[in-house]
Amino acid sequence: MEEGITFQAFGSDNVDVTPLDQFIAAKTFDEYVAGTTNLIKTKTLHEAARDPRFLTALGTVLEISRNQDDENQLQAFSLLCKLAGLVRTLRPALSKTIAHAIPTLPASLQSLSDVDDRFYAATFWRYAPAQTAPSFLADNAIAEETAELIRKELVEGLVTITRRYDQSLHLLNESLHSIPFEAEDSGSSIARRLRRCLAAVRNAMGETSVRDTGPNFGDELREIVRRVFSQTGRPKISKAREEAALEVISLLTAAVRIRLSVAFEGNTYSVLFSLRDWFESGEWHRFAEQHLMTVLSNDIADALEISVRTGRENRQLLEALSLSVGDEERFRIKREEIIERNLGLSEELTAWLRGKRVSIKTSLSTESQMRRMENAIASLMLDASVLQAQAEAIETELLPALDLFASVPTQSLQRQLRAVKQIRSHVGDLASERNLSSFGEPGETVRYSSLEHQFEDEKDLGSTMVTILQSGILSFSSNGQRTVIKRALVKGIV
Repeated sequence: MEEGITFQAFGSDNVDVTPLDQFIAAKTFDEYVAGTTNLIKTKTLHEAARDPRFLTALGTVLEISRNQDDENQLQAFSLLCKLAGLVRTLRPALSKTIAHAIPTLPASLQSLSDVDDRFYAATFWRYAPAQTAPSFLADNAIAEETAELIRKELVEGLVTITRRYDQSLHLLNESLHSIPFEAEDSGSSIARRLRRCLAAVRNAMGETSVRDTGPNFGDELREIVRRVFSQTGRPKISKAREEAALEVISLLTAAVRIRLSVAFEGNTYSVLFSLRDWFESGEWHRFAEQHLMTVLSNDIADALEISVRTGRENRQLLEALSLSVGDEERFRIKREEIIERNLGLSEELTAWLRGKRVSIKTSLSTESQMRRMENAIASLMLDASVLQAQAEAIETELLPALDLFASVPTQSLQRQLRAVKQIRSHVGDLASERNLSSFGEPGETVRYSSLEHQFEDEKDLGSTMVTILQSGILSFSSNGQRTVIKRALVKGIV
């Protein structure tokens, strides 16, 4: 032990004592904390940790950390995590104590007012990963109000424990909606909190070895964006909304960087459709001019180019590119650049990129042909539904009135009504063969989904609840997967 380093022991008049003696003489928890601090300051902690007397004295702190009735439990837990991080030789024994203490801890770390105490407590998952509940990490990451270093530690733990980013996003989304935001502008408050949490997830992509985004990364990110303002309304401060939106784009770009295959999955970019609802039309155009959006649109264009090079159309990537560039002219330029760099593309793929139709000549265009057929049948289904409704009105209202006038012939009208029913039946058979089905009844009130609904009036953008004006059309694949062919027309509920 270093010579010349002496302190007065707690409750003693003898000044010729070492920092270790001070720690051993501690009677209260505060004295144990002060003793530990002195051991660290004098750089004698590692030597003291080898002394059996230190370990005996430390036993009191261990007991406090497991006693949920002790007001110092959480601070003692934090102190143990700190010691486990500083002294490697103590780590195996302390890890066991930390693991045993976890189930008895309070639900929130926020009762630790000292930032350092809260940070060390947040590192617990490093020493007891098997006992760590991911929801506890997510709840505290969302609840953290001031220290971003603590939030990053908690989110890094969340990602490390779940091993997948889509699961981490799901848990963060659930936690975000369990915490009340009661500020005057709650929308701006929750936007700032979301931005910080997503930045922590992005930070974890660089700090951890986890590279699995998971099969639902795009869906989970979209769900966060879709739900975030459902209780508070959109932020009154446009800067808070835009900064949160930029962090969404940054995270999306980072996900593509760590796992390239994600770039070719259309649902990866589905979040753009929900993000678009945060903005008015003119605002989205300006937002799309941001540098991060340019980087993202280039990534999408690259993925689309690789897709068409292999002879495959990808409607989801094409729609994502359209939204990411912000306007029709830039969208056209992007598509033409792809065509110019790939002069060997088939006539069908070139026409598809330009939004035109050509006669089907090769097997490569079979999928495109089927999609156009589904769109045509979907439109026919909607038209037939409108026609059927009109026919029913004629049959129940007009014909009975015309029967009162013997001189007015109704046979021709009745033949037309029978023809309408036959057409409706044929369309239904055709839809059934193609596994197409309508969804959403006119007049029904539902929660808005950017993938399933289209606003009749853009002024309704941002509405969380909507009334269906016209049904949409779904396609069901053989494995049960649903694809929206025609979005339902809706009106926002104020």
